[in-house]
Amino acid sequence: MRSPVAMFLALFLLLSGCWWIDDDPHKKYCASHRQRLESARDDTTRLRLLPWVAECTFEDGDLEHASEMALEALALAQRIEVESDQGIPVHIANIVLGRLALLEGDKTSAIAHLHAATQVPIPAPPDWFTPDFNLARTLLEIGEREQVHQYLEECKPIWKQGLPCLQQWQEQITLRQIPNFYTWECRT
Repeated sequence: MRSPVAMFLALFLLLSGCWWIDDDPHKKYCASHRQRLESARDDTTRLRLLPWVAECTFEDGDLEHASEMALEALALAQRIEVESDQGIPVHIANIVLGRLALLEGDKTSAIAHLHAATQVPIPAPPDWFTPDFNLARTLLEIGEREQVHQYLEECKPIWKQGLPCLQQWQEQITLRQIPNFYTWECRT
């Protein structure tokens, strides 16, 4: 039988959300996508899952597999035709490849992938879509203000609902500030 102190502590940790090892939503998201990718039987499904799993794999530190998955996604996107949201996997794959290039010290390739991420067919992006700003933030931190400013300009056609944020962030960059790309409470 557990002591009352041990039971109280366990209950406290459970109620306070401290079971982070088992309940990490990002880990669950990644595990779910990995499982779906393993069981994917067609190229369209693989295309839609590969970049997200590549991003998870990058975050886990498995850079070689992240690169392989992102490159496979780009190859699939060139080979098959899918609905209008095909550009979203291409966007994410390019961001992953840009982040990888930057880790390898290849700033030129990182910038090329940043811009390639916006040159994608997303004529009617779903409401949940938001461009990825991880690579942009890192490039901004190392002084690539003009490139990130241009990236934000290039994001305008693919993230129309984010136009107030994009404009505000461009203004902040012009003022030599680093915007908080992770809050979308921008003035309208």
